[in-house]
Amino acid sequence: MPRFGLPDPEEWPWDFEKRRDNVGVWTMTNWDGYDQDVLESVSEHYDQRTNRNDITGTVAVFSEDTSLPRDTQEYMADEWGSNADTVDRVALASEGLKAMAVSSNVEVEGATVEWFDDIDEAVAWAAGD
Repeated sequence: MPRFGLPDPEEWPWDFEKRRDNVGVWTMTNWDGYDQDVLESVSEHYDQRTNRNDITGTVAVFSEDTSLPRDTQEYMADEWGSNADTVDRVALASEGLKAMAVSSNVEVEGATVEWFDDIDEAVAWAAGD
């Protein structure tokens, strides 16, 4: 059952947690390809969750086995870019080049977008530290 009208992370292959009082972290692992339902669920959660005053920075975490074909990256660039207009900083993190590839496609008006290979560094940056 969704909490607070938001998509429930337990029903999808992504997790959400809030860190440092102002950073929303979405962890997307075991994503094995372009799945419209999964993308829509995480995008809806991201949009609704960032529209609350307590999230000013976000981090999206991808594992090396996360599949991000061109269609998925285009969707992220369009949806996530427009959904992030209420935050100041958008971080993308992965051990490899996935975060760099996605960050090069995501533009957010009024926010800075950066990529990281370390989750803790991404969270610190998104928090404004």
